[in-house]
Amino acid sequence: MEDNFKVVDVTFVKDELEHLNTVSKLPLEYPGNVLEIMTVDRSAGIDFHNA
Repeated sequence: MEDNFKVVDVTFVKDELEHLNTVSKLPLEYPGNVLEIMTVDRSAGIDFHNA
């Protein structure tokens, strides 16, 4: 149990935090992606049903 409490003492530098944020970023899902979908240039021929 003491080992579990030691994890709160971990300190990350800026580069490590940026890397963790990049590799753990989740894709936007509904409803968060609605604005992105609705503002895409529709003349680009994007197939929204299979995107």
